[in-house]
Amino acid sequence: MEYMMELFIFVVSKVLLSAFYLFTVYQYMKIFLGEARKGWLKTILWSTYFIFQVVYKFIQFLSPQFFWVITTISLMILAYFSFHDSQKKSFLFSVIINVVWMIAEVIVMLFLKYSGMSERVLIDACGFLATMMMLFILQILKRRAESGEILGRLSTWRFIVLMLVPLFSALLIHVLFCIADKYLEFSGTAVMTGLVLLVINYMIFGIYEWLVQSAGMKEQMLLYERQLELYQRQTQEREKRVTEQRQLRHDMKHHLIAILGVAKHENSVRTSSYIKALLEEWSSSERESRISGNSVVDSLLGYYREQAEEYNIRFECEAKLPEDLPFEAGRLTVIFGNLLDNALEGSRKTEDAWILIKVSYEKGVLFLNIRNICDSKQLKFSDGKYITTKQEPENHGYGLKSVKQAVEAYSGSMEVECKDNVFDVALVLFPKSDMQMGFL
Repeated sequence: MEYMMELFIFVVSKVLLSAFYLFTVYQYMKIFLGEARKGWLKTILWSTYFIFQVVYKFIQFLSPQFFWVITTISLMILAYFSFHDSQKKSFLFSVIINVVWMIAEVIVMLFLKYSGMSERVLIDACGFLATMMMLFILQILKRRAESGEILGRLSTWRFIVLMLVPLFSALLIHVLFCIADKYLEFSGTAVMTGLVLLVINYMIFGIYEWLVQSAGMKEQMLLYERQLELYQRQTQEREKRVTEQRQLRHDMKHHLIAILGVAKHENSVRTSSYIKALLEEWSSSERESRISGNSVVDSLLGYYREQAEEYNIRFECEAKLPEDLPFEAGRLTVIFGNLLDNALEGSRKTEDAWILIKVSYEKGVLFLNIRNICDSKQLKFSDGKYITTKQEPENHGYGLKSVKQAVEAYSGSMEVECKDNVFDVALVLFPKSDMQMGFL
C-alpha cells in the first residue's frame, strides 16, 4: 500500500510539473509573441509536446544535450504555429526561454548542493524551485510588458506583497525537502506539498488576473459611457447652431419685408441703418459659432464657453485650426471634452475663476494647452497620477486616462502639472500618416 502511494505521488508529480512547465512557457509566449492563433493544429502540437515531456521524465531516453536541442526545436514549432509572428522571432524566443530555464535550474541546483542537500531529493526539489523561480520572473515581466497591464494596475507596494507569495512558497518547499532529505519517509509529503503550493500560486495569479480583467472591462465601459456623453454634448451644440441658423433664415423673410417697406418710402438712412444692424447681428452669431475654424472643436468650445459663463468663469481661447484635420473626430471629442470638463470642474470651485486655452495646428502637428486656476489642496495625487475629486468617482475618474489613450493613439505626448494653484495640461498630436511614413 505504501509502495502504491509513493508510485502515485511520483507519477502525479511528474505529470503536473510537465503541465506547469508548459503553462508557464505559454504565458511567456503571450508576453513576447503577442496574439495567439486558434485552431485544432495548435491543440494537437501542444498535446504532443506535453506527452513528450511526461514520457521523458519517466524514461530519459535522450542525452541532456540532445534533449535540449529537441526542446528548442519543439518550442520554435509551437511558437510559430501558435502565435502570429515570424519564424526568426519564434526561434529566438525558443532559444532564450530554454537558456533562461536551464540557468534557473543550474542556479537552484548549485544552491541546493551548497546547502548540503543530497542526491536523493535534489532532482525533485530542483524541479519545484526552478518552476517557482520562472513563475516569479514571469509576473515581473508581465508587470513591465505592454501586454501585462493587468499586473501593471497594482501599486508598487501591493505588487511586492503579491510577489511574496511565490517567494515564501519557494522557501517552504526548500525547508520541506531539507526535512525529507534527513527523514526519507517525508519525501512524499514534501512532493505533494510542493505540488499544492504550485497549484495555489498559479491559482492566485490566475484568479487575480481574471478579477482585474473584469474590473478593466467595467472601466472600459465607463470610458465608453464618458465618450458617449461627450458625443451627445457635441451633437446638442451642433443642433443648437442648426436651430439658430434655421431661425435666422426664418427671420430673414421678415427682415427683407421690413427693408422693402423702408425702401418704398425712399428713406435711405433708415434702410442703411437697418441693414447695418442686421449685418452686425449675423456677424455676432457667426463669431459665436466659429471659434477655431474646426466644427468638431468649435462645438465643444462653444458648449463649455456657455457653461463657463453660467459659473462666471473667464473663458479665453486662442484657437486657429483648419476644418479638415488628420485626426479622428471621436478622438478630438474625447481629448477636448475631457480636458475642458476637468478645467471647468476645477476652476468653478475658486474665486476669480478663469480658463485659458491655446490650440494651434502647424506643419501637421496639433498643439493644445489648457490652463485653469484651481485649489491645489483639493487635488488628490495617487500612484503618480491625479485622480478625481468629483462625487461618484467610480463614474468620473477616467478623464485624463481616456485623454492619454487618445493621445497615445497618435504617438503624441501629454504633460500634466499643478503649480501655484494653476492646473496646466499640454499635449501634442502627430498624424498617423506622418508617423507611418517615417518608418518607411
